[in-house]
Amino acid sequence: MFEIPNSVKTMHHADKISEDRSDSIHESKKISTENPAKLTILSSKVRQSKKFILTEDRIETKPFSKTKYFSSDPHEFETIKELGALIEYLSKTSNSMIIHGYRDQSHSNIRRQTSNFPEPPEGVGWACLDIDGWKAPDGVEPNSMEAVEELIKCLPKEFHERSYFYQFSNSAGIRKADGKLVKDGTRVHLFYMFEKPASLASLKSYFIVFCFSTNFTIKQENSDKDAIPVIDPALLNAVQPITIALS
Repeated sequence: MFEIPNSVKTMHHADKISEDRSDSIHESKKISTENPAKLTILSSKVRQSKKFILTEDRIETKPFSKTKYFSSDPHEFETIKELGALIEYLSKTSNSMIIHGYRDQSHSNIRRQTSNFPEPPEGVGWACLDIDGWKAPDGVEPNSMEAVEELIKCLPKEFHERSYFYQFSNSAGIRKADGKLVKDGTRVHLFYMFEKPASLASLKSYFIVFCFSTNFTIKQENSDKDAIPVIDPALLNAVQPITIALS
C-alpha cells in the first residue's frame, strides 16, 4: 500500500489559488464514505505528463511517453483531503499517473489493462471530472478560482456546495506574446468523493445525458464535428490515465 510521506499528509484549507497554480482543496459540505475509496498509482521510468513549450506565437506539445509496463501501488483514502494530499505529492513528479482500476497488491512490470486493474466490484468512491475548454462568463479569468466556482454552478445540483479538489491542466493559462490564451477556456480537473460507490458505467452515462440534455457542451476548435460534453467521459474508465504531474 502506497504511503504518503508525513510531511505532506496534512493538506491546507485553500480558498485561493497560489501564485504557482498549485492544487487546492475547497471545503463545504463534507462527504463521509461507507468504505475507503480506492485507486491505483502507476509509475514508469519515463515522463507521464504532457509538456507545453511556447515558441513565439506557437505552442509545442510534447506528449507523455508511451510505455507498456508500470510499477503499481494500491491506495485507499477516506476524505477529499487525503486524495488532495496524494495528488499534490504525485504532481511534483513527472512519471506517475492514477487510475480508477484497483489491484490490492503492489506490482512491478505490469501492463495497464482492465484484466490487471478492474473496477472495484462495489464501484468507485471518487471521480475526476475533466473539463477542457469551458467558456467562463465575461469578465472572469478562465483559469481562476472564480471560474471554477462558476463552472461548478453548471454541474448537476448534487455537486453544488460539496467539498472538492481541483487541479488546473498543464496547458491552462499559457499566453501568447500578445497576451491572448493559447488555449481558450477553463481547463481543470475536479475531484469529488461519493457517499456511496457507483459504477463507472453509470457515472459515464449520467454525465453524458446531463451534458447533452442541458446543452453543457462545447464546440471543438477547428472541427466540423458536433459539440462534445464539457465533462469528458473518457476518464470514467477503469484504466484511463489521469495525468496529474505538473512538471
